[in-house]
Formats: sequence, structure tokens, C-alpha cells
Amino acid sequence: MWLFYINDLQVDNYRAVKYADDTSFYKTVCNPGSASVAQAIQATLEWSNENFMSLNAEKTEIMNIHLNHHSSYDDEILVTDNISIKPTESTQCLGVHIDNHLSSSRYVDNIICKCNSRIYLLRQLKILGMNAEGLKTFYCSNIRSLLSYAAPAWFTLLGDTDSNRLEKAQHASDFT
Repeated sequence: MWLFYINDLQVDNYRAVKYADDTSFYKTVCNPGSASVAQAIQATLEWSNENFMSLNAEKTEIMNIHLNHHSSYDDEILVTDNISIKPTESTQCLGVHIDNHLSSSRYVDNIICKCNSRIYLLRQLKILGMNAEGLKTFYCSNIRSLLSYAAPAWFTLLGDTDSNRLEKAQHASDFT
């Protein structure tokens, strides 16, 4: 129902990704500058006001994804008299953490940290005598799900180091 309510939220020259109560706008920019971003935020703010909603500036982020160091800007954008938004170097989208160079290293750090604590639990379950089927179920639902969540979106962005770290985490959970 929520997506139906916000279906008409559009910003000129931007593409929108809408999921549940999150909306992300993106576009390719050849000549960097914050003017078009400020206009997009202003248009979103106006749409929100017209539809009796409020823009949560604390959760609003601007991120410049750039493959070279010459195309970024870091100007704050004034939303209202007392609220401004400063570009960030990394953000989370549907649970996947990316940075402005499309690196997933921070996301891999997070996955490995979570996996390590769950691998510890898996080993404790094995010590306590859980059967192979139970261990497999625990692994698939608590560890493998972390390793594969949204993999098509981030796996191709991995460098060799991060890929090897994930492989190591996966092999560490060998419960056989």
C-alpha cells in the first residue's frame, strides 16, 4: 500500500528506486556540482509537504559515487533554515553497505563479524551433540544466508582480498 501512496514521487532527470518506506534517487552526472542535487532535494521536500509527509533529514543522505577522484563535491545542501545535508562517503541500501568508490569492504567486514559469532554458536552446537541435519539447518539459516544475501548486487564488486576473506569465513563454518 505504501508504494501506491508514493508512486507519483518523481524528480526530474533522476531515476527512483522505491522499496517499502525507502526511496533512493540516482543519476549519472558528467559535470559535478551540487546544484542539481539541491534542486532534487527541494523537489522531494515540496512533494512531501504537498502530500502531508515530512522528509526525515537525519536519514537523508547524498553520496557521490565516483571512480576517479576528480568528480566529487562535498558541499552541504541546505534543506531548511536549520537542516542541512552533507554528502557521505558510504551508505547502506537494503542492508548492503557500499562506499563512494563502489567498494564492499565495509560490508564484508560486517558479514565476517556476524559470521564469526554464528560460527562460534555452530561449533558449540556440534560440541553439545546436535545431529548433522540440525547443524546443516543452523548453517543454512544463520550463516549461509548472511554470506549470500544480495550477493548479485555486491559480489562482483569484491577485490581478491575480500573474496578470500569470505571464502575463509565460509570454510571456517565447516561442521562436518
